[in-house]
Amino acid sequence: MPPQLAGKQQAKQQIMIEAMAPFSEPPTMTVSFSRNGTNYAYRVALPCQATSFMDPVAVNEEAFLQRWNALEGQDREQQEVVPAASKLDLAQAREWLSTNLKFAMVDGLDSQASGSLSGAATYRTGAVGPNGDKLSVGCLVRLEASDGNAYRIRVRAVHRDVSVATKNCLKMLLQG
Repeated sequence: MPPQLAGKQQAKQQIMIEAMAPFSEPPTMTVSFSRNGTNYAYRVALPCQATSFMDPVAVNEEAFLQRWNALEGQDREQQEVVPAASKLDLAQAREWLSTNLKFAMVDGLDSQASGSLSGAATYRTGAVGPNGDKLSVGCLVRLEASDGNAYRIRVRAVHRDVSVATKNCLKMLLQG
């Protein structure tokens, strides 16, 4: 980044982000500069969500249910019923879960007739654990469509911030 910019001149700054710990609110950065001796500082939200750090995890029906049941608990599950922005479309919801949120879909557990979808992913951090490997947090999602043009979102993870952030990202997609 050049130390000075002339009038109407532009500069681009590319940044790379690595999550060191789970977060539920998008990270921000402060852009500061001075003009004619006056200092300015602006806090800017970065265009990245917690799901940007997810990797899909392929599991079968049995493994999913075993992990789902193991993650029962107060701060591990986030649940909310949200109205759909348009007519319920499980094919579109499946696409959002797999492409946008990076979840591997669990085949065999849900059917179109059941009106539900299930997926598994892991949240990757840059923090290194005692064994030298980078830490990750498993995350499971269940999305159930109701007859009343609404979805019930259920997300379970060991870390509360991962389940909160994932639920909020999915809610944003479903509500348009």
